[in-house]
Amino acid sequence: MTASDDTTGPRAVSTRLIASATRKGQGRRPVNPPVERASTMLSDHARDLRDASLGPTYGIEDLSAGQALNEALAYLEG
Repeated sequence: MTASDDTTGPRAVSTRLIASATRKGQGRRPVNPPVERASTMLSDHARDLRDASLGPTYGIEDLSAGQALNEALAYLEG
């Protein structure tokens, strides 16, 4: 969901939440974010676990499905 997405009209919110992956121009992609199952994330160095830019440190945090949910909730909350 980007600033260029249409946010007007009575169905804008429901349309964006239901079909956010169907925007054209993004190449071949799944309709829904892929489900990733992980509870433990590995790292080469313990210090890397403190660097959020390197990715999630725990399996339920920040995997692709969680990121999509966070984006949708952020849009709803404004």
